[in-house]
Amino acid sequence: MLSQKAFAQEFKLLASAAEVKQFPKETTREIAFAGRSNCGKSSIINALLNNKSCSRTSSSPGRTQTINFFAVGKGLEQRVLVDFPGYGYAKAPLAIISEWQSLVLRYCKERKALTLLCLVIDARRGLTLQDRGFIKKIGKLRYNLLAMITKIDCLSRSHRDGVAKQIQSELDKITTAKATSCLEVSARKRWGIPEARDALMTLSASENATAKLLTIEKNQAQKELSHD
Repeated sequence: MLSQKAFAQEFKLLASAAEVKQFPKETTREIAFAGRSNCGKSSIINALLNNKSCSRTSSSPGRTQTINFFAVGKGLEQRVLVDFPGYGYAKAPLAIISEWQSLVLRYCKERKALTLLCLVIDARRGLTLQDRGFIKKIGKLRYNLLAMITKIDCLSRSHRDGVAKQIQSELDKITTAKATSCLEVSARKRWGIPEARDALMTLSASENATAKLLTIEKNQAQKELSHD
């Protein structure tokens, strides 16, 4: 399938941004990954890109300390995966953590190229207070939300049943996304990775994305002309 081919291609790190002015230009649809520190977010991104070191993984929470932008695929199949610092516990000063949070929230509220937000949730913990707080801070979502339930292999079969349904039910009560869906995955076992790639491509293909990007390109062109 086209989505599998897109993710099989070599990815490119576009930027590691610690402030808004370091964000790359908005040239294609963006898929952002958010999650509680140590929820398995980095491992999932690495699995999606079939690379062991794209996103830094560690037993110590808080290793991702910038917003990282990765381009994958080409042409109409191109997407930019955006890796957020984890929220919740992290070995970093409170002032630095506050800066991360402000930058992430600003991205979520202002970035026009964002068409899909992936909320990575540890299956063993379910939807946490930190997850709820993050969703509440963002407010009304103008894009799709995908709950990516990871570490599903850590649960027994009997405990797996109903996890996605429960999280879906909870999210429906607290989110205002265009559409909300759930997907179970395991980076270690590679369960659900092909399905996750298909879901990312489909859910990020917002009907309004083309119009948004044309507006972005027009505004960028006008800015460049005004500086000449």
